[in-house]
Amino acid sequence: MGTHWEIDEGRVDSAQFFEALWTHFPQATTFFAEGTSIARDVKDCYVRHADEGPYLPAAQTLFPRASRFRCFSPSVTSELSSLAQRHAEPELLDHLALLQRPGSVGLMA
Repeated sequence: MGTHWEIDEGRVDSAQFFEALWTHFPQATTFFAEGTSIARDVKDCYVRHADEGPYLPAAQTLFPRASRFRCFSPSVTSELSSLAQRHAEPELLDHLALLQRPGSVGLMA
């Protein structure tokens, strides 16, 4: 894989994207999500899979103030895949990042 990974054509199926995420990034250790319109049940998902520690990526949303979540569990993406079947993308997150090892962000979107 190159220095980055991009989806640059067509519409992305969020359910398939989240289901495949850990397959493409098996070394990921932490999942970060940021958003301003995250649905209550999606927030509950993030809280269930919460990981202690700081939110490491730089803020991607300056206004309005975004909710930020740090999770560790491959099952968070399976649950997000299910939630994506009934929620629009802004209700899931606005930005995500994966940490592959301390200090190395593997994916930011």
